[in-house]
Amino acid sequence: KKIDVENWNRPLVWTAWVLFVISFFLPSFGTGGGWLWGWQCAWVSLTAWGGTGLDYSVNTHLALLTLANLLMIASRFLLPHLSRNTHSRTWLRFFCWSASLLVWSFIIRSFAGGGKDLEIGCYVWAISFLLLALATVSNAGKRIRQSHCGSPHWSR
Repeated sequence: KKIDVENWNRPLVWTAWVLFVISFFLPSFGTGGGWLWGWQCAWVSLTAWGGTGLDYSVNTHLALLTLANLLMIASRFLLPHLSRNTHSRTWLRFFCWSASLLVWSFIIRSFAGGGKDLEIGCYVWAISFLLLALATVSNAGKRIRQSHCGSPHWSR
């Protein structure tokens, strides 16, 4: 008899969520006269939908980061429910990896522009997305096979 295990790595997901929350209370972007905290950067991203006075591509990138943040928040509720169904799990994995790619592309874009304004909170925030994406594939395909004596054996 085979029993499905969770199709996501719970410790990795919790680490991602904790790092995501911590990143909101760390300096994330230097402004010359100080810095913006992570929660302030999230606010800038949220208000980019209406335009921030930056060029169109920067506004669009910032606005899309809001969707990535919302996915991270929603993943707390989505992972336990959507990871049970293969089709839903595939879409969830796609969105987690897309969000991670979007976040890291923002950092790469910032480096292309000099990158000197990024602070520790930005990197902690980006790592949280990478961990979330990795957590969606960590246990893919693993099963527990029950032996006749009842002790579980891992198999692929």
